[in-house]
Amino acid sequence: MLNDSKDFETQISISWKNNSITATNQSFDFTRYPLDVLFFYRGDGYRLGGGLTYHISPVLSASGSLISGSTTFNNAPGLLLEGDFITSDGTSGLLLVGLRIFALNYTKAGSTYNGSGAGLALTYMF
Repeated sequence: MLNDSKDFETQISISWKNNSITATNQSFDFTRYPLDVLFFYRGDGYRLGGGLTYHISPVLSASGSLISGSTTFNNAPGLLLEGDFITSDGTSGLLLVGLRIFALNYTKAGSTYNGSGAGLALTYMF
């Protein structure tokens, strides 16, 4: 959602995130559903913003000859920062490429696990 002067915008998204590691005798999957709310300042060809994330139903699953089973972590709130380059502004939509940094912790049974990281952000807005 853009304001009238088109320099501030709000982005709300829900997505699916999965990380997998597979070897010949073992595999691990970490799945969660992030709900993100970001507020951006849009400049000429770029946007910078920050906001909140909430990871829903984080589950770590293992299968193989060493370990099998799964564990569910508590839902996890966190913070987001994102900077994007606007690579297309055609009439059908916008393609943005950027860097996203997030800070959050997963918890289970009194233990805390750092889930912070960074990654490439690809966004298509129509």
